[in-house]
Amino acid sequence: MKAKTLLGKFETFISRSLPVLIGLVISFVIMLIISDQPFTAFVSFIGGSFFDLYSFGSMLSILSILLISGLGGMVALKAGAINIGGEGQLYLGAMTAAVIAIYLKLPAPDFVVTILAILGGMLAGALWILIPALLKSLLNVNEIVTTLMSDYMAPLLTAYFVNNVIRNPMSGNAETVRIPQTMQLFKLLPPSKLNISIILSILLLICLQIFYLRTKSGLKQQMVGLHPSFAEAMGVKPQKVIFTSLLASGAIFGLSGALVTLGIEYRFLQGFSPGYGSLGLTIALMGGIAPIGILWSSILYSVLLYGATKMQVNADVPFSLVFLLQGIIVLLVTSNKFNISFGRREKNE
Repeated sequence: MKAKTLLGKFETFISRSLPVLIGLVISFVIMLIISDQPFTAFVSFIGGSFFDLYSFGSMLSILSILLISGLGGMVALKAGAINIGGEGQLYLGAMTAAVIAIYLKLPAPDFVVTILAILGGMLAGALWILIPALLKSLLNVNEIVTTLMSDYMAPLLTAYFVNNVIRNPMSGNAETVRIPQTMQLFKLLPPSKLNISIILSILLLICLQIFYLRTKSGLKQQMVGLHPSFAEAMGVKPQKVIFTSLLASGAIFGLSGALVTLGIEYRFLQGFSPGYGSLGLTIALMGGIAPIGILWSSILYSVLLYGATKMQVNADVPFSLVFLLQGIIVLLVTSNKFNISFGRREKNE
């Protein structure tokens, strides 16, 4: 039995890894075609995060955001819902955190305002998905359509505010003033931007792992995602579970945006995200909609995202290659053509 379990885990690992390896091979072929320095570009793309401590710390700071975004995508998927609007919720969370940190004046220590900014970012993300969640739970309106529509609206809304209401008049960019240093997240590996958000992301992963494995609510959510009719027959209300799952997903995406503002950018900057929210759903799918799997897929994507910036500096390959790789991986993962089985046959039902 133990040998079968280990074999099953190995098969899963190979099935998850093959799309990535194929995507990397295709990326290298593209580099050979478009670049005069394909080997330099590929080494920077894969290993740029490990050139020095600054690069490693910067990669880990990206990892913390991608891990939280992946967990946000997972929470909705566990209940059988798909939250396409993670990028919009991230934007609202980032802007809300900046507004609270900059403008809220309290007779309290600055770390209290930082905590309130994080909670405010989570609340903003949850509120932004509130209407799609209500439409899904009450009227069974497809949440893919509604969250996608809201995803396009959020950057436009934040662009209006940052250009007309909260803009830094001394800057030529669409951005707020900087957050006071005493409210910024504590750095762990200066001069890189690695901060305590990496610890928060791991704690969130552990909490969700325990929630899904050890609590009745977590098991109910998974039951709704896998067998909604059976869950309803067992007395579970699928609409309520889906509603709360979507709100939690939005809150987690809002959290990732708040941590970008407080720990990486130190202000709200329009266009700050290279797709942190959009990648959340990809990371969740690639990680098998499981916390530990999402950790590994987050590590992969953070290495590639930071490596893409190094590649752009060291060679003549554009950063957008990482999004091409993302599309290839998503296509291969969702095609379900890589279910490897070593010497075992599935029974025909």
